[in-house]
Amino acid sequence: MCRSVADVALIMNYIVGPDPLDEATLSQPKELPDYTGALNPDALRGVRVGVPRIFQGSEDEIIAAFDAALETMRELGAEIVDPAEFPNAAELMASDAEELVMKTDIKVNLHRILDTVHLVTVSPSG
Repeated sequence: MCRSVADVALIMNYIVGPDPLDEATLSQPKELPDYTGALNPDALRGVRVGVPRIFQGSEDEIIAAFDAALETMRELGAEIVDPAEFPNAAELMASDAEELVMKTDIKVNLHRILDTVHLVTVSPSG
């Protein structure tokens, strides 16, 4: 979705806060943070970042891009702990809990979501 942390901060400024169509967000604080104000090029200096490789997968291009990102973080002052596996990682990998939550959420909310989406049709000729 984003090319940089600055892009993420900008998007967060637009999507943060309560959404009248999403009851779970209505308890958000009235004063919203400005994520772009928190951008700091020295933010990673001294931070330890653990890399649980078990979740990474096996696609060479993705691993290369991920490793390049780790190197950038290292250059910005982060301490990279690689690998940093944890005891229940295999249990998490075997779990289908995330998929179950997504399927349940879409089943419960699909009609409400579709009722509020306005589809735009674009013809091939422009």
